[in-house]
Amino acid sequence: MKQKNSDSDLVTKVDLEKALKPFATKDDISRPEQSTKTDIKELKTEVKGQRAEFKRIEKSLRSELLRLEERIENSDENAIKYRDQILTRLDEVMGELENMREDRTIGTYQTAELRKDVDDHEKRITRLEKTPQII
Repeated sequence: MKQKNSDSDLVTKVDLEKALKPFATKDDISRPEQSTKTDIKELKTEVKGQRAEFKRIEKSLRSELLRLEERIENSDENAIKYRDQILTRLDEVMGELENMREDRTIGTYQTAELRKDVDDHEKRITRLEKTPQII
């Protein structure tokens, strides 16, 4: 028996060309160097642009690094000056402290001597008060 096909079930050459258009043809596959040459050119252009961008970034980073190094050097110099000022003031304070200790030691000695004199005077006054007075 023969099969009956309707016109809508038949595939034409036009239908096939439409369906296969997105796929590579035999001619496209046989000449790959054309598409890769274009791709390589595009990549080269893109790489050149990226190189320029990297060089710009590198230059910017180098200048920032130099600026930071200069700031560190300046802060080191300021820290040294500040340390010298602190040590100078500390020397003055230590000198004052040493003088105060000496004064305290001398004051303690003088107080002890005065206490001895006062005690001696009290003994003498007490003896004088006990002795009869001649008028």
